[in-house]
Amino acid sequence: MSLGTGTQERRSMATSLRRVWGAFYGRFYEPRSIQFQAIQPLLRGENVLLASCTASGKTEAYLAPLTERWLEPMQRGELCLAIVCPTRALANDLVKRITGPLERCRIKILLRTGDHPTPLNSRKCGVLVTTLESLDSLLCRHASNLLSIKALVLEELHVAEGTARGDQLAVLVSRLDTLLHCDKAREFPGTLGQLGLPMQRLAVTATPGNAEIIKKKYLAGLARFVEAGPPGNFHVELRCPSDTEAWDNLEISAARALAFLRCCVQFCLDKRCRKMLVFVRSRAEAELLVASKKYLTGSPFGEAFFSHHSSLGTEQRERVEKLFAERQYAICFATSTLEVGIDIGDVDAVALTAPPADLNSFLQRIGRSGRRHNIPFVLGLYETEFERYQYEHLILAAVERRRLSDHPPFLSSVLIQQSVSLACQNPKHFIDSRSLYSRLPAYLRDEQHCCLQDCQKILQSACEGGWLESSGHTPETYVLSARALEAFDRGETHHNITKVVGGRAQIAVVDKLQGRTIGVLSGKSNFLPGDCFYIGGTGYRVLGEVSANQLSVAREEHPDPRRLRSCNFASSGLPKSSEPWTSDFAKFLQFPPDCSVWVQCDTREIIYSHFMGTVGSIFLRCICTDVGIADVKVNDYVLVCSQELKLPSSCFNGEALKVILRHNASQLADRLDLGPWSSCLSDELLEKEVLKLAWHVRLLEHLQQFKNLQQATIEQARRLYQAAALL
Repeated sequence: MSLGTGTQERRSMATSLRRVWGAFYGRFYEPRSIQFQAIQPLLRGENVLLASCTASGKTEAYLAPLTERWLEPMQRGELCLAIVCPTRALANDLVKRITGPLERCRIKILLRTGDHPTPLNSRKCGVLVTTLESLDSLLCRHASNLLSIKALVLEELHVAEGTARGDQLAVLVSRLDTLLHCDKAREFPGTLGQLGLPMQRLAVTATPGNAEIIKKKYLAGLARFVEAGPPGNFHVELRCPSDTEAWDNLEISAARALAFLRCCVQFCLDKRCRKMLVFVRSRAEAELLVASKKYLTGSPFGEAFFSHHSSLGTEQRERVEKLFAERQYAICFATSTLEVGIDIGDVDAVALTAPPADLNSFLQRIGRSGRRHNIPFVLGLYETEFERYQYEHLILAAVERRRLSDHPPFLSSVLIQQSVSLACQNPKHFIDSRSLYSRLPAYLRDEQHCCLQDCQKILQSACEGGWLESSGHTPETYVLSARALEAFDRGETHHNITKVVGGRAQIAVVDKLQGRTIGVLSGKSNFLPGDCFYIGGTGYRVLGEVSANQLSVAREEHPDPRRLRSCNFASSGLPKSSEPWTSDFAKFLQFPPDCSVWVQCDTREIIYSHFMGTVGSIFLRCICTDVGIADVKVNDYVLVCSQELKLPSSCFNGEALKVILRHNASQLADRLDLGPWSSCLSDELLEKEVLKLAWHVRLLEHLQQFKNLQQATIEQARRLYQAAALL
């Protein structure tokens, strides 16, 4: 954790923040080092990349100096600071945490999200907290209300970076900057355009990754990097749940869940931990672990077992957060929804039911504990030796503070959405290639990334996709289509969120007594009246008839084990292991970097190592199918084939490989998650996207490994078997 500052530094901070010191820090507060380091760059108006672990005081580190800098206009009700959060839950939580100090400074705050569509002109405010989708909407619908903004904060940037939403955010930052310096802005006193000042940009994150890429993409290429580093000390213990055989009367999944649960409880008893946050593989696993409490004895948590995931309704998630924060003894099972800094009180220990997909996620999760003891207690649960090696690799990388983050290339499909959004912002609803090009982040505006001709192709693709129409004035000018106008009216044009995999219908779970939606289940869930299940850590009983889209339920304190059923949830896809991370893992396991290691199974199948990560494995499967190699199974680490793997020479030649990838571009696009608007890309643009991603994961370089095959040693063979078992 960040260490406190000395007396001299504290006095210096109090002097620099003389008008807001008491409101944010109080008389006896001992500031953190990240808070001391951030003050002067922010007061000078510099762009800043602020990186520090969870619960290290990042919010106060930027909010206090920015409030000091723009105190008078903010007190007058001028909107000077916009804070963009990656999720609605984080926006809600942030408002709760910063309302107190801002009110003490006589500054009003406004929350604007899809759940809280408060008009900007409803009351004067100095600070706006919103989501990136709501910022997109505000730029389209209420741009004039944003003209007084002086600084923009991108909270928990790592959540969006590397996805279509992160690319959208990069364009939105550039669009806001353009707006604040347009001719109209210069007409109003006190705007950045009238003052001749740049918009101050801040990126706040617990895991910065490649700082230079973050600066270039979001911070106009120039920013001060202020970092306190990951937790310096943390206690990690690895345990293998091994008592599932003692529960022969249970299903395998239930016995496994009980074994995991007992490990978590025993760890808390051993370490005298009162509250534990358990990160799970899936939403279904979270509910299965909660349901296992009925077989548990000697638990210190009583009935305080909770689950938290994205299939819960907003009210139910907030209820879980509140109850978990309030309880002195409690355990909560969560997916990645609680990785970000939502306030859930003091957590003594964190448990992981599986190794996270990358180092960033691991650091986020372990950073959620240790506030009370200043040392995070972490329990890593594993079922195979391969998983134990994954944990050991994560721990070593965290201790050595390695930078192994992945920053995929910008997704062109985002520009389809942004072209529609820009046309919505224009009062006449038209857009041309120069308007789109001028709103791109500066680093994208070149021949290598996106030229003016590329923007014209984007607009033409949006036209062919039915979102734009030719204006009839010039071939380069387009207007919104009737379809786009209808979608805009419904608020459907502001996001780049990929829909759940499979596109199946979902069933709303409604508490009949309270009349509120608790959450949603997959459309393939099959329940009968009287069946029971857990969701959000609470037991429910199914009432009456079950319709195709709604499940009416009532709370059941002690569900009948004979009628207890498991929930099915829609899948949003597996977490992605990046190529830099899996390649580093291969080195950790001492696999050679220049060849593929193989071993033959008893079933006559052959396992080959590749360690190309999630995206690389998708390319590898596609190539094998294209060249006629059948019965191939691939995961992030290995390929399993029913025959000897002999790739043709075309796979090792860059130009020939391009032909293969272009031929399979449509099929690859469906699996590579190129953004929800990628279906509008022309064949030419789609092929370009696929090739960009292939070169990013060093596909050709990895394929060269299959030129030089090497039989595995006994140790390597065991690890290959375990990696293949993950299939």
